[in-house]
Amino acid sequence: MVPLGGNAWTAQSSDFDQYLVIDLGQVRNITEIATQGRPFSSEYVMEYAISYGTNGLDYADYKEPGGNTKSPHTGAEATSSHLIAYKDITSSIELYQNLTQPEEEALLLAALMDKEEQFALKALCLALWFLHICLTLSLTTSSCSLLFLVSSISLVAGQLAWTPEESTYYHFLTINLDGPKQIHSIATQGREGTAEYVTEYIVQYSNDGEGWLSYTSALGEPEMFKGNINGDSIRKNSFEVPIIAQWLRINPTRWRDRISLRVELYGCDYVADNLYFNGTALVRWDLMRDPISATRESIRFRLKTTAANGVLIYSRGTQGDYVALQLRDNRLLLNIDLGAGIMTSLSVGSLLDDNIWHDVVISRNRRDIVFSVDRVVIRGRVKGEFYRLNLNRGFYIGGVPNKQDGLIVTQNFTGCMENLYLNSTNIIRTIKEANSYENYFVYEKVNTIYSCPVSIALKFLVENGGRKNHPQFSRVRFKPRSPIRSSLAQHKTSVVANYATEEYCCKNEVVFDSCLMIDRCNPNPCKHSGICKQNSYEFLCDCSNTGYTGDVCHSSDGRIVTVIRHSNEQTTQVDGFQEPGSFVQNIMYEADMEQMEALVNRSNSCWQRLQYACKHSRLFNSPSDEQNFRPFSWWVSRYNQKMDFWSGSLPGSRKCECGVMGTCSDPTKWCNCDSELEGWLEDGGDITQKEFLPVKQLRFGDTGSALDEKEGRYTLGPLMCEGDGGYQLQFQYQAGSGPLGVSVDTAYKMSDNNWHSVSVERNRKGARIVVDGAQKSEIREPPGPVRALHLTSQLVVGATIDYRDGFVGCIRALLLNGRLIDLRQHADRGQYGLSPGCVGKCESNPCLNNGTCQERYDGYHCDCRWTAFKGPICADEIGVNMRLSSMIRYDFSGSWRSTISENIRVGFTTTNPKGFLLGFSSNITGEYLTIMVSNSGHLRVVFDFGFERQEVIFPGKHFGLGQYHDVRIRRKNSGSVLVMEVDNYESQEFTFNIKASADAQFNNIQYMYIGRNESMTEGFIGCVSRVEFDDIYPLKLLFQEDGPSNVKSLGTPLNEDFCGVEPVTHPPNMVETRPPPLVDEAKLRQIYNRTDSAILGGVLAVIFLALLIMAILIGRYLARHKGEYLTQEDKGADSAMDPDSAVVRSATGHQVQKKKEWFI
Repeated sequence: MVPLGGNAWTAQSSDFDQYLVIDLGQVRNITEIATQGRPFSSEYVMEYAISYGTNGLDYADYKEPGGNTKSPHTGAEATSSHLIAYKDITSSIELYQNLTQPEEEALLLAALMDKEEQFALKALCLALWFLHICLTLSLTTSSCSLLFLVSSISLVAGQLAWTPEESTYYHFLTINLDGPKQIHSIATQGREGTAEYVTEYIVQYSNDGEGWLSYTSALGEPEMFKGNINGDSIRKNSFEVPIIAQWLRINPTRWRDRISLRVELYGCDYVADNLYFNGTALVRWDLMRDPISATRESIRFRLKTTAANGVLIYSRGTQGDYVALQLRDNRLLLNIDLGAGIMTSLSVGSLLDDNIWHDVVISRNRRDIVFSVDRVVIRGRVKGEFYRLNLNRGFYIGGVPNKQDGLIVTQNFTGCMENLYLNSTNIIRTIKEANSYENYFVYEKVNTIYSCPVSIALKFLVENGGRKNHPQFSRVRFKPRSPIRSSLAQHKTSVVANYATEEYCCKNEVVFDSCLMIDRCNPNPCKHSGICKQNSYEFLCDCSNTGYTGDVCHSSDGRIVTVIRHSNEQTTQVDGFQEPGSFVQNIMYEADMEQMEALVNRSNSCWQRLQYACKHSRLFNSPSDEQNFRPFSWWVSRYNQKMDFWSGSLPGSRKCECGVMGTCSDPTKWCNCDSELEGWLEDGGDITQKEFLPVKQLRFGDTGSALDEKEGRYTLGPLMCEGDGGYQLQFQYQAGSGPLGVSVDTAYKMSDNNWHSVSVERNRKGARIVVDGAQKSEIREPPGPVRALHLTSQLVVGATIDYRDGFVGCIRALLLNGRLIDLRQHADRGQYGLSPGCVGKCESNPCLNNGTCQERYDGYHCDCRWTAFKGPICADEIGVNMRLSSMIRYDFSGSWRSTISENIRVGFTTTNPKGFLLGFSSNITGEYLTIMVSNSGHLRVVFDFGFERQEVIFPGKHFGLGQYHDVRIRRKNSGSVLVMEVDNYESQEFTFNIKASADAQFNNIQYMYIGRNESMTEGFIGCVSRVEFDDIYPLKLLFQEDGPSNVKSLGTPLNEDFCGVEPVTHPPNMVETRPPPLVDEAKLRQIYNRTDSAILGGVLAVIFLALLIMAILIGRYLARHKGEYLTQEDKGADSAMDPDSAVVRSATGHQVQKKKEWFI
């Protein structure tokens, strides 16, 4: 676009090869052409030739009757570039315009019109030109017109722009388009070379120039269009939904310096194709010959009605698809189903029965749908897993002959529909242009007409206070200026002429010829799904059952619902999984399990909705007792528990919700799906047991194959928790006037593993409690004297004075009347139940091998059910000592798995470097996987998953030396990479070149073998443990009491062994014992009377004297040999006279010890 002050097409070089190409959009009949040079310059064309064509490629010259090329010239009168020269083209030509430059579109000032309109336009343009006002309207189709109503014009020589006398909000530019137009966009400029321009404006439109509607945004508010940033640049704004009106008004709301505006409108003539329905009318389009099957479609039309209810569009197919558009309570309601049996509803609009045209647009792309009325847009997503709309019955417009699925209202539409488009097809025009034969077999019309009723108000002035309701005839002549169709002329014209000015009350409360009603509830201003209600002054929001409060339901009412979504919320089809639990769906949430556990534990209530729709597919094998309960489908709790009840039921009931309520389709069954009735059935409800939430895994079976009628659909909703707040903290005391208490309700649970501050105070006026510095509550003392607290017992922290109702948690920073109490010193003394610090037992992850740790009151518990281990911390081996003839087989019992990535683990020890460790096979597909120790002592993995046989060896290690080895094998990257991990050695990755068309899936696994298989005569010799395949642990199942029948030991009987691996243990916990209670001395004094003390003293004195006498006697006995000594003379020498004779006569010899040496 060229600035409007000097706009003209100018070629880059002025030579004969330059030309201007114009695209008229379609074939036109051109009778005349007008040219003009550049304003205020000597640049103009004096002679030119005309070529025309229909495809933009081939052109023919316009020629004179003699055959020479016609070269029109401007004539002598056109020597000034200020004037416009017109040349008649006597011979009609068909010209297909091809516009090559976007900015040249603005130069097409006048399009093709009849001679009356052309003459009016010529006069108008000349008049406006001499007034230096250029306001250009660029229209892309024929019959374009231009007429302006300007509130005020300020003339500035040389600078062409509209400028009001005063720059205020109440000035606007009004444009009369002289007929209904479809306007797509608007472009604005300020005054050239100045800082006068509009930066923001509102666009309003009207069909009569009196009642105006603002172009609104998706929120229902007037759209503020961005204007210019200077006086020269051009800002173009497009209307998402075109404006259809005769009058357009531009109201500047912000500007720079002063309001100055140059404007262009882009659009085309509006041709209306109407259908009128009187409440009994309808149109039926037969789709049997040309059915609709599409993944995306668009429906748009305009409607005008005075009825609040009615069916607008309806159609359905034989596969359960339907689309129903209906007017219900002044709002448009769209119900759609793509064959999933689940209806999706969208509603938009308000006060649609005001007899004003409303624009309706419905656009669907697969499952995404956009629904708008008068540019108020809502977006939704069609429920179910299908995305194609299949319609092959009748397509009804304006009503239906009988009630159909998806319809809420029963009345047919009363009103007018205009330009009904299905994609790019104008349905109403197609119906009008169909011949009688096609109309009879394809389109069936009932009581419809191709026009809308028109009401005409007659206004006249009666002078001198005369009356028109006098008993005399009055003549009113009606002379239409445009042709009236015969269908209208056949109706009667009635005139109401009994209006008198003074004969009605409430003059100031009645407005004629205008409807100023405003729907304050559209779009809904209430947040969080609040219900909007309104009167003539304001709107009110009903926030009941929303969890919010406030004027527009924007503030939380204290009830909190936390929603955690996951990746499987959409309805999912299950088909081709016959065996129980063969379909496995792990649920991946937006939060980790630790966060969800914290949320569930601190919430008052949690729930998760689970539904299963079935068609000849059983859910449970109900009714059954606990021993024979083998369900086809189940869900797994957060602690990996296989649950024995369905949603909406009770734990341990082995029932669905209908079984508990007694409302099942078959009274003898406990689930609807177990009845095996025809058609779709459904079992579902809310899982409300917090200890099991969230759902971790879903397992389904009994859905047959892809060729039978068995199938199912499940829907698992998000995890929702409510009531995050709820504990009450209370302070109670008694000081002579009866028990008093003050409590505070916190907005959160105190048991959230976070520190909280609590301040408790009691004074002469009352008591108060403050939690976390914000939550506070207080109570006043009753009138009268106030007594101080008189306490005689010890202060007990963490329990009552009789050591009951103990507190479990941590306490720190205890201040008593401003003095800090050292609590840690009591914990360091080893007081019972006290320990320094604050760490839970499960914080250190005491459960090994992925065992689940469960915190308990004074310890923890390890759940080892989903590990290949046992024991208190899931560290005890479950192994088996294999012999040559030993074999263990696990039968998948028909629930044949097909995997693209496996997680395999096995531990072993052997001194015989050969043998079969672990293997998987399928007799159906011939695919297998084998883990073995080769004769060379290496670990070898051989498998064939259908694309080719592969063999890999873990290099550099010998596995037959009697050491224990832990082997892990898994596949990744869609089965193209195999990873082997052995002990703490570096993992080995093996990549296979698998074609995109190759099948890398391990299909239909039937058996798992340990030690050997049926085709081998000798098996593995050694000990095997830690066998794991995904979530299957065959050795644990083999040795458990009353184990399943699908895992067996064949050959030599086997016993459980620990394979020489001592289990890991943690240091034992210090076992605390409660100390004896403290003895109350006062009570002892009451029990033992002090009057017996004299007797007790006498007895003690006698005992003391007795002990003294006994001590004297013992001392004299010990001292009886004092003054004597002993010799070492030989026996028998007593009578000897001398020493020599004594030696000779000795019997024993003299006592001489012989020295000896000892060696130890």
